[in-house]
Amino acid sequence: MTEFTDSANWIEVAKVADLADIKTGNVAAINMELDNGANKSIILIRTGVHEWSALDNVCTHDGGCLDDGEIDLNKNSIECNRHGANFNIKTGEVISMPAIHPVQSYPVKIESDILYIQIP
Repeated sequence: MTEFTDSANWIEVAKVADLADIKTGNVAAINMELDNGANKSIILIRTGVHEWSALDNVCTHDGGCLDDGEIDLNKNSIECNRHGANFNIKTGEVISMPAIHPVQSYPVKIESDILYIQIP
């Protein structure tokens, strides 16, 4: 997994008000362009009233999107709907195969009603 430092970029993702319709245990897919021009698709997972997790929107098993995966907040997991790989929604670590590599996770913060993720 990537090590993050204070100098890593915090990227504005969305206004919290724009995410109000996302209920706890649900996912929002966000497509964004990074400063270097690269496109990135992430998922924001609402884990609580003011709590979010962020992961790359890609299953490391076969490249499928995770945004339509099943969330289990009791297990802190998301299951890829294609082949059943499970990942920890906080860390991106593999919980069950067929995936063997973790999904990139990102720190999340909210300041002044803006949600940011930290990109290395």
